[in-house]
Amino acid sequence: MSNLFKTAFFHKRLSSLKFIFLTYSLTTCSILTKKAKSLSSLWKKALGPLCLLFAFTLQGCGQPSCGQGAIKLPSHEKKILRLNFSKSLSTFDPRKMGDHLSSNLGFMLFDGLTNMTKESSHSLALAETITFNEAKDLYTFTLREAFWSDGSLIRAEDFVRSWQTIVSQNFPSPSCQLLYPIFGAEKAKKGAFSPGAIGVKALDERTLEVKLERPTPFFLDLTSFIVLFPLHKSMEKADEIAKENPEAFVCSGPFRLKLYLPDQEIQLEKNPFYWNQEAVFLDEIHISLVHQDTTAFYMYQKDQLDLIGFSFSQVPKDAVLSLKKKGELLFKPIAATTLCQFNTLAFPFYNKNFRKAVALAINRSEIVEHVTMLGEKIATSIISPLLKEGREDPFFPDGASGEARKYLHIALDELGCSLEDIEPIPYLYSISEMNTALAQAIAGQLSETLGIVIKPQGCEFKLFLDKLRRRDFMMSQSAWIAQYNDLMNILERFKDKEGPTNDPGWENPAYKKLLEESYFCKTKEERFHLLEEAEALFMEDLPQVPLFHWHYPYLQKPYVKGLYVSPIGSVHVTHVDLVKERKNS
Repeated sequence: MSNLFKTAFFHKRLSSLKFIFLTYSLTTCSILTKKAKSLSSLWKKALGPLCLLFAFTLQGCGQPSCGQGAIKLPSHEKKILRLNFSKSLSTFDPRKMGDHLSSNLGFMLFDGLTNMTKESSHSLALAETITFNEAKDLYTFTLREAFWSDGSLIRAEDFVRSWQTIVSQNFPSPSCQLLYPIFGAEKAKKGAFSPGAIGVKALDERTLEVKLERPTPFFLDLTSFIVLFPLHKSMEKADEIAKENPEAFVCSGPFRLKLYLPDQEIQLEKNPFYWNQEAVFLDEIHISLVHQDTTAFYMYQKDQLDLIGFSFSQVPKDAVLSLKKKGELLFKPIAATTLCQFNTLAFPFYNKNFRKAVALAINRSEIVEHVTMLGEKIATSIISPLLKEGREDPFFPDGASGEARKYLHIALDELGCSLEDIEPIPYLYSISEMNTALAQAIAGQLSETLGIVIKPQGCEFKLFLDKLRRRDFMMSQSAWIAQYNDLMNILERFKDKEGPTNDPGWENPAYKKLLEESYFCKTKEERFHLLEEAEALFMEDLPQVPLFHWHYPYLQKPYVKGLYVSPIGSVHVTHVDLVKERKNS
């Protein structure tokens, strides 16, 4: 029986047992207080008030208001935030994080040099001070006196070791490119440079020096993302430790791991060694691992969850309309885009005109109006307007069926085949109710407009990511969620064909040249112009076809205060408090 149900069971029966419990408590206090006279003075002082507190608590809970509307929970009750993750976690190791779900868990367990907050994209965290040279290619971070969850000091060397490991050639970090601004990091990942010689040094126990390849305007934003957070030296097998001995899991964030039962439950508790624990109000976070969105929604309705939505668990499609009408559904626009992507190294998607035909055949307006129904903005550009100061740049018309068929004919001539020669195309996606409905809609549109047979193939999230990274797909339904607040976060993923996040395997020398030049721009406007040129080249080749920019739907109990969702969609619970008066069921 979960703690939630135990609490409900207890309170339901408490009023009927008031006299028994109260008499027992007062009698117990009397006996203990008499015995306390023979104990030390310390116990004399502590035991009497403790008994009175016990009696007061029982008496207060037995008031007539219990079970008659809203009651304020006793002040001593633990504050436990209850969430649900509808997908399997890919990892507990911050160095291997990058997908949205594991990253959000990472922000609960780990801290970095800087953190994303409501006020800033890079507020000071483990770094107490930051200085840099005039060229802005050499940074010095002085660490505050902060500790790991086992009580040991967080040292500059912890960052050095973690970052050197990430850029080691054979280490599986899907977001390793975020470290490429560091001197020698990209070469090290490609095996052309020693990871031990990259531009990161521990000058002493609390001083970290970082040398960059070139001035990087968004470098401090990078230090706020989970991949650049350090890992304790004992956590090389973090995923095994989380599963086999969670209480031995060492972390640096506001919470530490208490329990992990794969496919069942994760429990976190407040980290007593966290440097800013005074700002942490929650005692625990309980995360159920229920994969069905409808089940999670039912749990929310039954007051077994405090929050659903975001990347945690989706609001069921069937409930969206009624929730919107009631005004209960909340929305948060974030820098994220749902898209179709192609394996540009495979037939028939190595043909640019075939990709264009697919892009033009999809009717995005119909999808957001009748399938997703969450008020999303249709996307005919790959970068969210939130990363471009609100600017929207359409690169092609939406649902242009005539143009789509024209490009299909051109593509078939170039490929030297007919439509009948193209076998049914598998369309890979991560299983959820919304993703399934979207995949079916896309398949229907492409069949109706182009006569192409698409076979949606859903799979579990972890397997989905693995297939993308191995490029074991032809066409997939995917999403990009920004990891830092800059256009480069999307564009740099496609700089190199073999890059860890370049699922389509696309490369363009002119595109790469524009990205390189953008680092040396003297003005923000000049840099923005170059990056827009790069986006235009990407949209001309279309290795990915954008569908819509996200408008995150979520449900949140009114007593959940202090939740912060960053522009990149990361959900931060560090400062959440539960100021609640729950209905007693």
